[in-house]
Amino acid sequence: MRSRLILAVCILALPLLAHGAVVEEPDIDIPEEDGMEQPKNEIRPPVPEEPEVKKSPSKPAPVQNPAEKGQTGFNTVLLRGLNKVTAHAETIDAPIGSVVRFGTLEIVAHRCWKSAPEDRPENAALIEIAEIHQNEPPQRIFMGWMFSSSPALSSLEHPFYDVTVIACEQKTIKD
Repeated sequence: MRSRLILAVCILALPLLAHGAVVEEPDIDIPEEDGMEQPKNEIRPPVPEEPEVKKSPSKPAPVQNPAEKGQTGFNTVLLRGLNKVTAHAETIDAPIGSVVRFGTLEIVAHRCWKSAPEDRPENAALIEIAEIHQNEPPQRIFMGWMFSSSPALSSLEHPFYDVTVIACEQKTIKD
């Protein structure tokens, strides 16, 4: 019975609400059932909005370049080279600025970056890879950043070789 009454009030009030009219809920006496007291409809005053707290003018936090937050200055990139034909994997030490050979590939590491210790572990290296064919000059097949945590993001696409970054290291140079 009560649900029918509420449904009827809602149906009657719907056209008024659609036109922006304010409808107050009627004060209806509903007989008590099973000795339970029914809550009466009360109109409460609106809750005041909290005042907006103005922040004191201060200097904004400087935007930090991720490369500045990480560590640079490494002199060697540790790479993993895979020959897909023979399934032979080899660890390659690539000094920054030097040419390293792996099969028919010439690899030059230009930069190496490592994330800060409090961040998620990541190593990134700017790598240039060229392929050498007989009686031809080297042909560049890759130039870009490679990442140790997600090698597929920026990888060498070659039918015979796969090269991935493992780490950035500071090695002593032997004379």
